[in-house]
Amino acid sequence: MSNMMMVKKMVRGGFTLNEADELMDKLSECSERQVIDDLKQIEFESSLKTEQVLEDCLDTISGLEANEENILTINQCKRSLEFIEIATSES
Repeated sequence: MSNMMMVKKMVRGGFTLNEADELMDKLSECSERQVIDDLKQIEFESSLKTEQVLEDCLDTISGLEANEENILTINQCKRSLEFIEIATSES
């Protein structure tokens, strides 16, 4: 599955845990610019929905125990939000 197809599937919330792990592995190999450019190709409304879901997730996780897994998830959500904000501001 191409990066763009994976990002679109993620935005629609149709990922399995294995697919999410696969995307994280691929994204870690991409430059930040590649990720932002892919996000810019997604519908603006979908980006805003994804941003809201990530913010809601961040609010929920922030209230949980500060263990390593939760801290990692919080940092990933924050990074994803940064990418979405850049992509929407450049669109």
